[in-house]
Amino acid sequence: MGSRKVSLAVYVGYLVALLASGALLTQVFGDLDDDDLAANSDNFLDGVVIPIGTMAVLVAAAATARGWWRPALFEKRRTPNWMLTVPIVFFAGIAVAIATADFDEFDGGLIPLRLLGFAFVGFSEELVTRGLILVGFRSQLRELYVWLFSTLMFAGMHSLNALGGQDVQTTITQVFSTFFTGSVLYLSRHTTGTLIVAMVAHTLFDFAVTLQQGPGSDVNDTAGGPNIMLAFIWGVGIIGHRHLSGRPEEPSDQSGPAAATR
Repeated sequence: MGSRKVSLAVYVGYLVALLASGALLTQVFGDLDDDDLAANSDNFLDGVVIPIGTMAVLVAAAATARGWWRPALFEKRRTPNWMLTVPIVFFAGIAVAIATADFDEFDGGLIPLRLLGFAFVGFSEELVTRGLILVGFRSQLRELYVWLFSTLMFAGMHSLNALGGQDVQTTITQVFSTFFTGSVLYLSRHTTGTLIVAMVAHTLFDFAVTLQQGPGSDVNDTAGGPNIMLAFIWGVGIIGHRHLSGRPEEPSDQSGPAAATR
């Protein structure tokens, strides 16, 4: 199976696993909405940490089976230093959001569980969409299209929230804004040379936004975020778009798609 087909299969498998876990949660807990999942430690552990943690293990197994860990996590930096403004400003905004949150609103166990749960989300979603998808698509597409399609797939992943009972208008808004957030995360990987930065940024972004919203916040309602900051970073990305126009160099250790499809 070709590299792009493999990465698409992982993506579809991840979406199916998300739907299956949602159906299982409904069978176990009844009609828990996202506000209920975020309200206390027990619900968040059962509804987010355990199922998303399980999917993170499955995604890691897929990366191991294909031998794609190195190209999924690392690449040669080919952007000028000024484009490091993207992750720097993003992390600065996250730091401000965390520092100004009212931690007294949360029970003692919910904060570390939220951080753990969002770490699983950041790891699994980034490894799928800006890791394995990116590796598979880079074997055939120019980098501009790799960014576009991988980010569209990341945004589209959040459309599943409508199947979980989220209203359509909120879901459309979330998908649209998640495309911008995903672009920032892509640029964070591209400008630093490692997906690990995007994983950490994704984790802390979700964590910071829900901290700002309070203990009863919708765990899916993380896409709004600091819109002015995102707009600024998006502008930086547009200015630097020419750095996404070519085909990237093949991995030198033969651990990428070329090796995987032999």
